[in-house]
Amino acid sequence: MLLSLSSYALTVTSLAQLSFGKIAANSGGSVILSPAGSRTRTGSVAILTSETGSAARFRLQGNAGLAYIVTLPLDNDVILTSGGNSMSLTDFTISPANPGNLDGAGEQIISLGATLNIGSLKPPGEYSGTISFTVDYQ
Repeated sequence: MLLSLSSYALTVTSLAQLSFGKIAANSGGSVILSPAGSRTRTGSVAILTSETGSAARFRLQGNAGLAYIVTLPLDNDVILTSGGNSMSLTDFTISPANPGNLDGAGEQIISLGATLNIGSLKPPGEYSGTISFTVDYQ
């Protein structure tokens, strides 16, 4: 009997963190950050140009040509905090879209965007949190 085993490891490396840039809450709304890094707003939120936003970027490395799927967080699963204040993230999106394939070198760069939901008169601060997601071969 001949038995052949193959390694199907998949590595995810962070290249850039998600950042919504500098904003002013005013009476609330949201900031939508696309996987391409563009920002749009809803409500009375002001997007300030003194500090731009950026999508998160990750490098996937594994077996060339294999299909993968990214499982993103559910809406409101990610909460950003600053002191006793918080804001939620929703509507996570990635580029390229699911499912994807690793290239001939076994790599793919993924960009991640989301929507930041901002309450009325949210105080200034450095809001931070952790985004967890999984990547599996399909």
